[in-house]
Amino acid sequence: MKKAILSIIFLLILSSICLALTVDDNGYAWKAATQDDKIAVCKELSKTVGKDYTYWLDMLNAFYNTTNWNIQSMKIKDISLQIPLLDQSSGEQGR
Repeated sequence: MKKAILSIIFLLILSSICLALTVDDNGYAWKAATQDDKIAVCKELSKTVGKDYTYWLDMLNAFYNTTNWNIQSMKIKDISLQIPLLDQSSGEQGR
């Protein structure tokens, strides 16, 4: 009995590690992720790309707020490289 319980606990721990959100995931994974996982990814983006993690959290929530398959299938890291370019171009138009 102890062996079965330990096996179940091990599998639960292993599955939670494997299911953690990463920048290589897409919108479907983003929508299914916990808020803590989303924040962890946004903090990683903040360190590598710049901007505050709350900026990324808001941007990705807004970006993936759709049922469009093309958008949902885009990887987080690809979006994070394009969003700063969009910010720059919109800032230049306001000049």
